[in-house]
Amino acid sequence: MGISYGSHLALSAIKAMPAHLDKVIIASAEGLNQTVKLPHQTDQYFERVQGIINQQALKQQVSDLPALMRRVHSKFEQQPIALQITQKDGSKTPMLFQKHHIQSLASMMIADPNQYLAMLIHVYLGLDNGNTELLKHVLQRGMFTDEPITFKLMPLAMDVASGITAKRLAKVTNQSPTALLGDKLNFPMPTLHLIDKKLDLGDNFRAAPQSSIPTLLFTGSLDGRTYPEEQLEAVRGLTNLTQIMVNNAGHNLYTSSPLVLARMQTFLSGKPVSAESIQLPLPKLALSAP
Repeated sequence: MGISYGSHLALSAIKAMPAHLDKVIIASAEGLNQTVKLPHQTDQYFERVQGIINQQALKQQVSDLPALMRRVHSKFEQQPIALQITQKDGSKTPMLFQKHHIQSLASMMIADPNQYLAMLIHVYLGLDNGNTELLKHVLQRGMFTDEPITFKLMPLAMDVASGITAKRLAKVTNQSPTALLGDKLNFPMPTLHLIDKKLDLGDNFRAAPQSSIPTLLFTGSLDGRTYPEEQLEAVRGLTNLTQIMVNNAGHNLYTSSPLVLARMQTFLSGKPVSAESIQLPLPKLALSAP
């Protein structure tokens, strides 16, 4: 799942080479000590999603998304589901689908509200009613296949190097057992960095930058990877900051609205930039069965 490498690079550059930076633009800021997400903030994200559901007809089916998810998780704890997963060659592989599988699946589908979020909600709705058809449909796209588990060296190395402070690790450890997605959003962190502590860049690296460099930050209100509260914490030491909230946007928001590009162009030209929020349409969370 990994970190937001662009914002890590930007914040690191602000600390390491401030004299060489004239302006900085960041979208979906992840702080240098935020490689590992706080599980309870993911819970708050699902509460924000419920606020969007409440504005749509889907509210009749989903009156409490976190409660729906916990209900499904409880069912899996009591009775996992035996599934047949279709592989690339058309063969079937048996799988005992359990709570940690659905938590991992959810972790992969929440970054942007207009991509997989609707499907995820309806997977939970189906499972709550004993229907596994949509889950099977999603799994046929390649989730949990029999292929060997592999990791990409670059993002893995960056995760390990970025690490986590002892204080934040204690929070993650404390919150994980009761959080909706447990510790799955951070897999294979947070403890992977303990493999070799010499690779960890240390707490000085993770300290928030202090700078007056003009910085423009775009934050998506429905970002399922870098949450708005954490973004504020990540840039708290930037005294010349303009933050623009893009309402209903997710993690990948650079192309979400022409106004985003227009504000960037204004900022780069040295003109004053409006901090007024940019409003996107509500994400459509209704879904027809496949």
